[in-house]
Amino acid sequence: PEGGVPGGGVPGGGRPEGGVPGGGVPGGGRPEGGVPGGGVPGGGGPGGGGPGGGPPPPPSLVAEVHVPLCGPPQNCTPHSTSVGPTGRAVATGVPSAAAYIPTTVVTATSQLGSGLFVTLRASNGLYLSAVDRNNRQAALRHEKIWKLGAGHGGFHLQCHSGAYLSADPQGYLSTERRHARRYEAFTLQFLDGQALIQSFHKKFVSVDDSGARRLSARSQSGTLPEARFAVGRVTDCATEAECWGPFRRDAPHSMDDAGLLPVTIFASPKEIGKQSDQWRQTNQRRTFECWSRLAAQSTVVFTHDPPTAEAAKAHHLRVDTKFAMHPQYGQPTYKALFDRAFAVGGTDVVIYTNGDILYTRSLLETVACVHGAARRMQTPPYKFMVVGQRINLDLTDQGFAWRPDWEAQILQLAQQGVPFQADAEDYFAISRALWEELHVPPFVVGGTAFDNWLVSHAIRTGHLIVDGSLTAVAVHLNHGSLKGSHRETKSQYNTELARKNGGWAHGSVTDCKWFTARDGSTGRIMLWDRKGRLLWA
Repeated sequence: PEGGVPGGGVPGGGRPEGGVPGGGVPGGGRPEGGVPGGGVPGGGGPGGGGPGGGPPPPPSLVAEVHVPLCGPPQNCTPHSTSVGPTGRAVATGVPSAAAYIPTTVVTATSQLGSGLFVTLRASNGLYLSAVDRNNRQAALRHEKIWKLGAGHGGFHLQCHSGAYLSADPQGYLSTERRHARRYEAFTLQFLDGQALIQSFHKKFVSVDDSGARRLSARSQSGTLPEARFAVGRVTDCATEAECWGPFRRDAPHSMDDAGLLPVTIFASPKEIGKQSDQWRQTNQRRTFECWSRLAAQSTVVFTHDPPTAEAAKAHHLRVDTKFAMHPQYGQPTYKALFDRAFAVGGTDVVIYTNGDILYTRSLLETVACVHGAARRMQTPPYKFMVVGQRINLDLTDQGFAWRPDWEAQILQLAQQGVPFQADAEDYFAISRALWEELHVPPFVVGGTAFDNWLVSHAIRTGHLIVDGSLTAVAVHLNHGSLKGSHRETKSQYNTELARKNGGWAHGSVTDCKWFTARDGSTGRIMLWDRKGRLLWA
């Protein structure tokens, strides 16, 4: 079925999925790459087929376990533990990506081991595949390749999304967990060169013999043909990058600008006029230029400093001076800035950022995917927030300039930098409804404790608070002491204010119940919970 030369017999019009075609005698060649058989032309046969008069239909390739992947929010579909598509494969063309996978036949458990990449082909010729929810008629190559891992007394089967094949007590199969437990452990026993795949619950994985491409782990018997699988060790790739495609933190864009959520980005950066070092002033202008390239609805710089305002306007950023100041410290409060951003931005989601962070559009894609999940998990108005860790970098090259491939430059900078601690959050994407519910005290901008208090307080509400560190690239340009602000009196004020208003016991990104991750081969963003379960994509 995969790239082999068909037998010399012309099949009849019988079953298109794995049955003996028509009444003809099949060719004597091996189905995968063998020499042509010398079969006799079919003379009609089962399924209402007439005399054989042409080549067989393209193979039906998928005994599918669905992995939902994220596209534009309007096209996202919720995850279900239902496995397999509805209906049969249609005999139309097979995509070129679903090409023949060279394998060597595995006939004994001793030939298996952790780290091997394998294919699993059922007795009806269909492949166990982890596919996109889109109603495709054939699985792609990387969707049919599984990585073996040893654990819990058996093997774990990991697919290209990073998730593991899982069987629940009722026998439903899914690929919804990013961490392997006992429910993701399967034993492979070989009988006459074919494998019986048994779940932790001692049930056998089998394919629906009606040819509907459904898969379950309910069978009590391993003697049925539909519970037999041919195992092939993949021979033309040996790494995840080779077999599944390269994993990149900022993988190819999974949605165009039309699929992004309208957001307002805002900041209150350090005043350029008060920065003595020329390289710091230059880095602030570079940051403004980076923000101007993001596909946000608007980007607002809150400042009373003329040089800062001039630099922001030079990069077509909006400057706003109508924000309240803290009476004691003479600086804005976070509450005043968020309230003003919602007022002037006109969007239901705003993103606060420190003034020294470089982003790619991955931030906006992450927010859009979380918003899509909120639409399916909640009723309006949607209440969610995305936070994340930053990557610290010393950018002292005065000759650095943005190129047309500026996102690739940021990815290179990210690789040179060092991830900072999990309790130092420098950006917050928050919905209007959640912000209004939180009743934030007047924390002073630039002081400590606000970030940890906000995350902790938001988590306690029970709403959708997501760690976007794995998908949103945020590069912080260092500017002196990383802990310098901790010694300022406004930080002491903020810390005491946080203590009086519930503290910050759950104030790290790792305290978030949910996190985002990219599919390693498609680059699409998925939402997981901390137990490793795939929720939405």
